[in-house]
Amino acid sequence: MSYIELKDVRFKYEFGNDEVLKGLSLSIEKGEYVVITGKTSAGKSTLSYCLNGLIPLSVDGRFRGSIRINDVNVKEAKIGDIAKQVGIVFQNPESQIYGLSVEEDIVFALENFGFDNQTIKERIDWALKAVDMEGYLLRSPFDLSGGQKQRVIIASVLALQPDIIVLDEPTAEIDPQGKSEILRILRKLNQQHNITIVLVEHDMERIIDVADRVIVMHEGKVEIDGTPKSVFQNVPRLKELGVKIPPVCELFQLLKDEGRYRGMIPVTLDEAAAIIGGVQRD
Repeated sequence: MSYIELKDVRFKYEFGNDEVLKGLSLSIEKGEYVVITGKTSAGKSTLSYCLNGLIPLSVDGRFRGSIRINDVNVKEAKIGDIAKQVGIVFQNPESQIYGLSVEEDIVFALENFGFDNQTIKERIDWALKAVDMEGYLLRSPFDLSGGQKQRVIIASVLALQPDIIVLDEPTAEIDPQGKSEILRILRKLNQQHNITIVLVEHDMERIIDVADRVIVMHEGKVEIDGTPKSVFQNVPRLKELGVKIPPVCELFQLLKDEGRYRGMIPVTLDEAAAIIGGVQRD
């Protein structure tokens, strides 16, 4: 069985009129780098809350279906137990800042779970090193850049040593440099520490060469699920679904439309350069 399994999940928020998730089924394996995309209102954020148990354990609404995490039925679990296995990072880093120093923000969850002082110190040191923030322990998080704040939040999640980190558009409110920092850290965590990354993201150009899977949502369901290479072969359909198309895919789709290219659409600049250079031919 997969580490996370959702079967026929339906959810309507308490004060909403319609279901946001409409019979969604999905599985995620440990060690994967999964990107979830789609237009606004497709249900991406709601899905992210399901992946770490906030739905149905904390968010009010009508839930139907089944969610299992590490073969445990989420409806029968405690939110704290799920938080140790699946961490979540939201769009606005300041919504997850609690302390007056980086140390206070990271230690918060560790103390609540009752870890001893030595373990807390070791985990703080490890988490800060993992996000390249050593030396920031006593800094005020409010003096940091947007990207640095988000890295502190990721460190606070990492300190619990979860198997999976779910991130709901974590770079949407930070500048391009901060965005690059966050995406670099996520790649490092996935490749060097085998942490499963589930990233809700619109900017496909920056992550298409590192993701194992791209999941496109539409009207509360999974519409397309596959490798980046397979998903971006149908650019017209992706546009209909509100997916932001990387420029290299746009270019080669245009060449196909004009009858000037008949091969597979490349998804990275390296692939495109190889095709243009004649290394790959129709």
